[in-house]
Amino acid sequence: MYGVDLEIIIMALAGVIAVLFVLVIVLFVKLSKLNKKYAQFMAGSDGKSLEENVKENYTLMKSIELKQQQQDLDILDISDRVDNCISKSKMVRYNAFKDMGGKLSFALSMLNDKKDGYILNCMHSNNGSYIYGKEIKHGECEIELSKEEVESINGAR
Repeated sequence: MYGVDLEIIIMALAGVIAVLFVLVIVLFVKLSKLNKKYAQFMAGSDGKSLEENVKENYTLMKSIELKQQQQDLDILDISDRVDNCISKSKMVRYNAFKDMGGKLSFALSMLNDKKDGYILNCMHSNNGSYIYGKEIKHGECEIELSKEEVESINGAR
């Protein structure tokens, strides 16, 4: 009986060795693939190390962030400037005097998005042309407006 038990133990150990041998081969194949990937990761086409690539990319990222911050500030500045730029206008032509024809007089409104701006009223007569300017704040004027000026402001809104 002692001999039979020894044969079973030897066969069991042989089976375990065979399984372990297969596992060693599988692990060797996986390690080989991992080494190839590691070599590709660590060295680029020009042979730079990973550390150098990380440093370059970090420096590049920081410079891009600084440029982005500056562009954000520039956009805010441009947006503020655009809000103050004249974006709406309307010209109303009319005859200032009954004896004048051709509608040579005009009221010109120029407003920004906040409805601030100016109105120019050019009155043409036989003696010459006279231009009057009035300031507009929030779509209103402190000085009384003619009907042509009111029409011009309403058209510019």
